[in-house]
Amino acid sequence: MLAGILFFKTDIILLLDGSCYEAKRIHPIELTSLVDASTLKILDECSNAHSQFLKGKISQDSITKFKIFYYRHFYKKNKFPVFQYSFKKPKFINHSGRWSCKELGDNPSNTLALISDAKNLLRWLEKNYVPNSDFEFFYLVQEPYIITWNLKPKILDKLNELLAECPLLIGCNHPDLPWTKNAVLIPDGWIRRDDFSAKMQDLFGSKKIKPFYQRQPKVYFRAGLTGPKLPYTMKNMAANARQNLLQMLRAFPYLDYKVTNISTFTDEKKEDEEYKKYILEKFSHLKCDPVDFVEHAKNKYLLSCDGIGAAWSRVPYIMATGSVLFLNAQCEQYFYRLMKNQETHVVINQDFSNLDTEFHKLENNPEIAEKIGSKGKEFAKRFLTNAPIDAYMLLVLKKLESSYSRAH
Repeated sequence: MLAGILFFKTDIILLLDGSCYEAKRIHPIELTSLVDASTLKILDECSNAHSQFLKGKISQDSITKFKIFYYRHFYKKNKFPVFQYSFKKPKFINHSGRWSCKELGDNPSNTLALISDAKNLLRWLEKNYVPNSDFEFFYLVQEPYIITWNLKPKILDKLNELLAECPLLIGCNHPDLPWTKNAVLIPDGWIRRDDFSAKMQDLFGSKKIKPFYQRQPKVYFRAGLTGPKLPYTMKNMAANARQNLLQMLRAFPYLDYKVTNISTFTDEKKEDEEYKKYILEKFSHLKCDPVDFVEHAKNKYLLSCDGIGAAWSRVPYIMATGSVLFLNAQCEQYFYRLMKNQETHVVINQDFSNLDTEFHKLENNPEIAEKIGSKGKEFAKRFLTNAPIDAYMLLVLKKLESSYSRAH
């Protein structure tokens, strides 16, 4: 699996696959053309709350220190491919050559997906943002835990120290990684994909989705068995909410849970033999193919539960269906703090101790359940389509540039 950091500077460009291309500048989009004033104010407050880097000073010294650390510990290993981005004159500077799928990870399809994420952000910047001055930041391509779980404590401590003062953009934070709490949360690669908004619009207007009262009274969940604690061993299994929930199937007769991917990794360092044997023997009968969210929407209650990171586009897609989002999350995406428990969704405890209570409360009060589903859908229409996502990204970049300028 690829782990990557993009390094952006406004005078150089480097793509992960070793290529570069001429920047095609167009007129930047204006914030006021994307969303109304009240939505813009909410997004502005959201961006301010996420990181000190959007309202303070970013020193060149902190960036230089991180780059030295990065090149010393990661660059030669080709584990954290670095990008440098240009709005002006592109120049290929990668002297270590091209990275192949073999070098980047054990799963070529995942590697290509992450390369696509990286290029997607480059194209977005190229199309939509024109800086007034030179500034730099880092972008992490991947869930933060998957690239740091096996670092030596000394290296991890230094990473925590450096990233407390150096701007890093990430798709989600992680409860066990202090440095992610200082990072700037932005829309993840799945939400920034070109087809994301189209899929959301399809769900908003799908004639295949029945009215709420005609949906099945079930808590529905389809997911792989990834979890927030590596390596995957019998000892660490207790930290995996998705696996723990499987053990509770008999306790929740209304829970419809199937597994789309039993064995997530082929890397021996991430999954030991005892664990693999147990999982295959215990849960293979629950294996199923992935299903789309129109199929999900046949049910009143849709669960989202973190894997190794946040559930990415699962949360927006669930909200777009009008079913009630049951959110079990330790990792945070940028828009979570805009959501309101019992209004746009229902928070489910990490140990699922309130799942039964929340399910029966809503089943006994169907008008409340339908209202939560409806409010969730309204939230998705307001904040989780292309225009508000672009607006949030522009706010973050403008504030980063401003913070960088104040220090120079």
